[in-house]
Amino acid sequence: MSKPNIFKFSNYRIFLNELFLAKKNDLVKYSYRQLARDAGYITSDHFQRIVKGKRNLTKDGVERFSRVFSLNETEKRFLINLVGFNDAKKHEVKKAYLSKLTEFQQFKQFNPYVEEKFKYLSHWYYVAIRELSLLPSFNEDPRWIASQLSPKVSLQEIMQAIIDLQNLGLLKRDINGQLVTGQERKIDMGQEVYSTIAINYHQEMIEQAKSSIERFDRSLRNISCVTFPFTIKNVEQIKEMIVDFQQKVMNVCQQEKNADSIYQFNLQLFPLTLVHDKTRA
Repeated sequence: MSKPNIFKFSNYRIFLNELFLAKKNDLVKYSYRQLARDAGYITSDHFQRIVKGKRNLTKDGVERFSRVFSLNETEKRFLINLVGFNDAKKHEVKKAYLSKLTEFQQFKQFNPYVEEKFKYLSHWYYVAIRELSLLPSFNEDPRWIASQLSPKVSLQEIMQAIIDLQNLGLLKRDINGQLVTGQERKIDMGQEVYSTIAINYHQEMIEQAKSSIERFDRSLRNISCVTFPFTIKNVEQIKEMIVDFQQKVMNVCQQEKNADSIYQFNLQLFPLTLVHDKTRA
């Protein structure tokens, strides 16, 4: 059994487990106890606790297991960044590590378009440009696109966005060479990578909602909120109501034949106090 390729993984615990299974396949009697001895650990369950998520892999641990499993310098550097990505608690730190992971060409080979997807959901105007392409009046001239976006976006950023959107399949050339809306490519990525990218999108659009209060007249927007006491067990009921309302809004949008503007529709529900949930506790 060949050594698993680290650049196919977005979770270092799964990778480490696959490494052990590959080594055990080659050396039938190889055990966790032997692995601990090879890595210089006293306790035989040290590796298992890491794989099961009961403890994190330290930089010293990366050095030890890289030696045991014969990882080269590039693989070791990737593992260090993968550990940082998986174990980061704050989103900004996790995002920084994801950016470092995408710098490895081998990772991009097994995860094509992840970098473009990262940009797409990290910059609000990527989404807006894609939706602009659905308008009857759409003009692919970056200057026209710039004139439509609010807040302002540079021509260079717009041109790069068009390239990335085409790579993702979200924009394409028709038989006449015109830029039109395309079908998004299916992109396989680990759940943790997807979650990090999705958080970017929500944060970006919430920022746009904040600034829209000053950028647009009240007649062009609707921003409202309400604070209320509630029981955690009934939150799911409200979430279902929100999803139902969102679908009704989308049904109205889909019936629109002569759209002339792009709107963003945000919905948030979150606690303002500690959540007291005995069932989860």
